Amino acid sequence: MLIRREAMERAGRFSTELKVAEFVEWYSRVHDDGLREEMLGDVVLRRRLHLTNIAVASRNPEAST
Repeated sequence: MLIRREAMERAGRFSTELKVAEFVEWYSRVHDDGLREEMLGDVVLRRRLHLTNIAVASRNPEAST
């Protein structure tokens, strides 16, 4: 995601109270605020998921031990 500084300041910071889904909460604020968005047609980044990712580990606490 690319975002202009002005848009980031308008949307506000990510919540530090959330352990997971902080981006989802932030993005919903962006969407509700009516900021313009555009989807690219190409994959420009791949996310690596593994058992010690905080989101994965928090769903399955035994996986991180």
